[in-house]
Amino acid sequence: MTLMHLPATPGTYLPVDQFPILKYVPSFLVPSKARAITCFETISSIWGEARSQVVARRGKGDNRISLADKVISGQIKSDIAMNHRQENNFLGALQQGAADTTASMILTSILYLAKHHWVQKKAQTELDRICGDGRMPTWQDFRVLPYINCIVKEGLRIRPVVPSGIPVRASHDNWFDGYLIPKDSTVFCPAYNIQHNAGFYPNPYTYNPDRYLDRPLLATSYAGSPDYENRDHYAYGAGRRICVGIHLAERTQWRIIARLLWAYDIKPEVDEKGNELEVDTDAYEDGLLICPKPFKVRFVPRGEKQVEVIKQDFEAVKDYLKTWE
Repeated sequence: MTLMHLPATPGTYLPVDQFPILKYVPSFLVPSKARAITCFETISSIWGEARSQVVARRGKGDNRISLADKVISGQIKSDIAMNHRQENNFLGALQQGAADTTASMILTSILYLAKHHWVQKKAQTELDRICGDGRMPTWQDFRVLPYINCIVKEGLRIRPVVPSGIPVRASHDNWFDGYLIPKDSTVFCPAYNIQHNAGFYPNPYTYNPDRYLDRPLLATSYAGSPDYENRDHYAYGAGRRICVGIHLAERTQWRIIARLLWAYDIKPEVDEKGNELEVDTDAYEDGLLICPKPFKVRFVPRGEKQVEVIKQDFEAVKDYLKTWE
């Protein structure tokens, strides 16, 4: 994954957008161009192989409900003509953008929860009151399990997966707070800097989901508010170029965190003497997208009933999951 992040990581390439004349620098003098080409060819081959597998499956009469099936069959047509490689990268980028970022945020929440057991207990008290030990939480429980939402938001705030934000281009000259933003300027909305501003978030470097007890709604509700200073966080960006997958990302994270905490205590790894090891919440991979470096924790089942429910639920969905193999 590091290979994919490098070409877009700030500081690893010439700032051609800011200084267009730099595009004339010979490629052999610019390592970032070679990395970008390698990255593009590698990823394109992966998505090309994925398309081949879908086409082969469909050739056997196995047609499924998926975006790839609809695009390949012509059921969905793009407004812009695309060749197979472009279609492959379009489909792959959608999958990668959703899976990579959401997985990174889940890992961040697991990492911080392992270090802050009091947060787990607070969430589990809520989960036990609503779900007991006989069923897992579902999305229908969202409004009666508000603390899970607080945990999701605090993970997104303290370690936004895109800390610098995604660059956008100013379509026309504009003035903001006395500053001219010229047309074609590159503009960043740096989520990490905003979300670690003590003026907006007291004790910003402290992990504390309680700060969101007064923000019970999903991020979409606050992102669409004209009161930009009253946002819950900026992890999904801002404005017209806000993350298009925000609805799916919110719900996916909530479901995963809720079910993990219902079923398990997340504890630090132990050494040979049984002593818990320190959890390092500062160990992150740098890049345009960030993710915790490999770490070890223990998932300890909270009880025999939880284990039984997990087994029953898995058996119930095995046939459904086969449709996505």
